[in-house]
Amino acid sequence: MPDEPLDDAGVSVYTIGDDGMWPTLRDAGQIRIGFSGCEQDLQGVESVKEVRTQCGIESSGNDKGRLLFQFASRVEEGDILIANGSNFLKGFGVVRSEYEFEKNPSIGDSSDTHYRWVGWLDLTFDGEREGIDVETTGVTVVSGHTGLVNRTEKYPDYRSAILSHTDDVSDPSASYLERDIERIEKEAVARHLGYSSYETDKRSPIQTTNLFRNAGGKGAFKDNLDKTVGQSLSSDQRETIREHLLKAPNVKSEALQLLESENTTLWGTKGQHVEEYAVLDRGDWVLHDVSGTIEYIQRVDHSLGYLPENIRSNIAEEIAGNSSFSGLWISSAEIHQPDEDWSSIEGQLTDTLNLDGEPLLFDSAAGMFNQFNPFPIKEAGGGKTVLEAIFPDKEFSDPEVKYDVSEGDLPAPQKNPGVSAISDYDLPEDQCFVLLPEGGEYEDTLDEIYHFESGIPGYSQLESAGAGTTFVYLRKDSAGQRIFDSVGTIETIREESRDEDDSTTDYYAKIDEFERFPPIPFDVIEPYLSKNGLLNGPGIHKVTPQDLRLILQWHDGPLEETLAEIDETDRPDLYKEALVHLVAGRNLALYGPPGTGKTHTAKQLSKLVCGSEDDFALATANAEWTNYEIAGGLQPTISDDGDRLWEPEPGILTSAVQDCESHLKTEGRPAWLIIDELNRANLDQAFGDVFTLLDLDYRSDLPITYAGKDQYVPLSFRILATMNTHDLAQLFSLGYAFRRRFAFVRVPSLLSNATTIDLSDIDTAGVTAHDALSLVDDGEVRSTIADVARARVERTAVDDRVLTEAPDEVTIFPQLAVPERIDEALRAVTEGGLDLEGEDFIESLVAFARYVDKHAVLELGQAVIMDAVTFVLAHELLFPGETDADVVDRAARAYIVPQFEHVLSDLRRAETLGENEELAEHYTNAVGIAAELGLQKTAQALKDAKDSNSILE
Repeated sequence: MPDEPLDDAGVSVYTIGDDGMWPTLRDAGQIRIGFSGCEQDLQGVESVKEVRTQCGIESSGNDKGRLLFQFASRVEEGDILIANGSNFLKGFGVVRSEYEFEKNPSIGDSSDTHYRWVGWLDLTFDGEREGIDVETTGVTVVSGHTGLVNRTEKYPDYRSAILSHTDDVSDPSASYLERDIERIEKEAVARHLGYSSYETDKRSPIQTTNLFRNAGGKGAFKDNLDKTVGQSLSSDQRETIREHLLKAPNVKSEALQLLESENTTLWGTKGQHVEEYAVLDRGDWVLHDVSGTIEYIQRVDHSLGYLPENIRSNIAEEIAGNSSFSGLWISSAEIHQPDEDWSSIEGQLTDTLNLDGEPLLFDSAAGMFNQFNPFPIKEAGGGKTVLEAIFPDKEFSDPEVKYDVSEGDLPAPQKNPGVSAISDYDLPEDQCFVLLPEGGEYEDTLDEIYHFESGIPGYSQLESAGAGTTFVYLRKDSAGQRIFDSVGTIETIREESRDEDDSTTDYYAKIDEFERFPPIPFDVIEPYLSKNGLLNGPGIHKVTPQDLRLILQWHDGPLEETLAEIDETDRPDLYKEALVHLVAGRNLALYGPPGTGKTHTAKQLSKLVCGSEDDFALATANAEWTNYEIAGGLQPTISDDGDRLWEPEPGILTSAVQDCESHLKTEGRPAWLIIDELNRANLDQAFGDVFTLLDLDYRSDLPITYAGKDQYVPLSFRILATMNTHDLAQLFSLGYAFRRRFAFVRVPSLLSNATTIDLSDIDTAGVTAHDALSLVDDGEVRSTIADVARARVERTAVDDRVLTEAPDEVTIFPQLAVPERIDEALRAVTEGGLDLEGEDFIESLVAFARYVDKHAVLELGQAVIMDAVTFVLAHELLFPGETDADVVDRAARAYIVPQFEHVLSDLRRAETLGENEELAEHYTNAVGIAAELGLQKTAQALKDAKDSNSILE
């Protein structure tokens, strides 16, 4: 391809250093740069000066600021990059994204925070050679490994140099090098002109679903179609592919959703042809032509082209048995097999579209397979409408997965605009203070100068800490209430001596980065501070970074961040319900059929609450687990002298608890344990010795004991377990003790219909809500249950021996454990009308428990009702004003319904042997009582459990 079209389209060409990371960059499909101290988001910078100021860079011969500015603001999507290392050209590629920033780089070192996505052509041919040797080509490369130089005028020389040095390469791909370069050039032009849609938010100029013809012959082409398009993925394949996808940090939720359909197919094209199909977009239809016969018609739902090559290759191997078919598209629509000649279909299309002399087919932007003329197709109503006219006996549907078509498939910069700069304040490891300005006779302008003098308590610590110290002010407001309301750093401290008769020294701290935040009453936050009881009187108090972090994040920290991010998830209702259980102090059991995203949900919950994808331990249960694997024990080792020793080795649970304790101290957030396929373990054998510690009520009294060591469990530690309901019969059952310590949340398929309430066939012999409510004779029990629920959510590590060095609450977020907030929430849910029978929702739950107990269906202990009430209270704490009868219903379904597990076996035995007919009658009446009380979902769950003989259907 001549270079003029590149010029006409405005394509620029750059050489850029690979920093010695070529294989990693190639596989990730990225290019990264960075310098120590320059880890700031440069999105939208407008000048080199702005970059220098933002990163604290001084101008020099090797100007880092200029390089970063070019990378962030001058390089454009569609430009061509030539990666080099030392004296070799390593890669040739097209830029496929705008500038991106990643605070914690997933590849490279900690400073490689600036990156772009790139479609690379490997000039090392998978490591067979070092690259193209530039010493014999006459071209130059970037000096060092971190430069970025515009080589647009010299591009023909680079192109010739690459093409002239492949004769000695045995890799077959070398013979296609010129074609591959031309393909990249065409994509570059397409991107600059705005009509390449290869996994970006840029779409075809014609906004319509289109048709494409993918033609080939029999042999490998047909074999691949038969394996990928001709048959749906099996459940095992979908689960394996899901596992591969979750290894990619940028995987889109749409891909995971589509894998839940039993109709899902995954079409693969040869990796070197992937750009040829770049114009395919969501909702388009592909007619697969095998030697002149249209054998398959397939809808395009989602492309996986944005994922790293190694992940796509692994998936291709799984579905096609050939890793080279790594250009992947997912579809969940029915695949049609018309088996009609292309010539016949071509004629029908020509007649239907009223072409007026226009061509029926175009080449795609990259020039390989055929795109139908989009203009007449748009006039006809889009590709789906056209196909319905040609094939009236077949149904063609739009994609079912909800998806914003304007959203790009490349990952967004890692930002959280909902959190203020206060919560993200950069804290030093040691220089953290609380300053009490009203403690002396000062007349400071507190946002500019803090004046203190020798002799004031703590003055020497602040004077020694000096520049870089971060502090918050603790002062009195106009009403005399002590509040935290501002933060700053100390830039310098100047000292001045007084006259000869006064040995006092005055210190003047110059304040920098001063910011005010909404006031926090001292009395509210004091119980959670390590200096509890000591921040009184005049002076200066050195505190821990954890203390300062808690203060700064009180209004705009992890709690608000978690709630905001939940609203952005693909299933906010599911995540909200799960979060309420966790805040209520329960461990979580996510159950459902294979492929619904249970493990993904557990990981996302951990990330939302704990702060990152690394803040959980993941283990898969198995039948061989014992207390040694869970708690730990002695592990044999060999000393340096060759002696055999026995060393304490923490088990899966103990190790996760230790990580949680450490994370609370360093980050102010917990870290959790995810157990996949929990019911594959013999729970009594594995957890017998630590069952009690899964309950919050005993964590301060009993530690995990292993190898003579003790490890206490933090109040905010949780286990998130997954359970596959399709093979429950072959696995270990969950005993009462385990069910009591977990909340059960069903993870349905995104493609399944919502649960409908149908109790029309329930014959309750006229029972009414009054039959149950009349069994609740006074309010004493209800009051006791409410008090227990209140005490549970208020409990914090300050109250007992769990952790004392960092905030640790049952509610996970300390803001939710404030007594005044709990009292307000409890009043709201007990005094407000929730459209349930009875004086309040607690009476409704107690009435149901009393009814099933009286009629010998099940003896429900008060602890189960307390669990359900605590859930309702936790919901109101998290989502004030949103608690209604449905929330109470979900609480009963999660905590009360699972207790009926052993009743089902009694019912089945009674039906089989024709005995104990009263049990079946009373069970049916219990279903009716739940419905009469207003607990419709609970009633439906009990009915479904009897019909399926399983609580966890």
